[in-house]
Amino acid sequence: MSGTSTAPQESSFAAFLRRRWLAIVIVVVTVVVIAANRQEVQFSLVFTHFAMPLWVILAITFVLGIVVGWIAKTRRAGRRG
Repeated sequence: MSGTSTAPQESSFAAFLRRRWLAIVIVVVTVVVIAANRQEVQFSLVFTHFAMPLWVILAITFVLGIVVGWIAKTRRAGRRG
């Protein structure tokens, strides 16, 4: 008997999908929601008012969420090491 396993090797793409499935689902749902909300809306920020498509506001919010998450992850990793 040899010490090697007879299980097939997992492809790198399958490993990527298994590690990132939740992020992929979130991105797909976000894209669907953004695509479904294309009407123009009034947006108020402090003393300023904007009229822009809702999908732009949603896309900006999504990107800001990614940036804040990345910054938090980087800072947490910096404190550990």
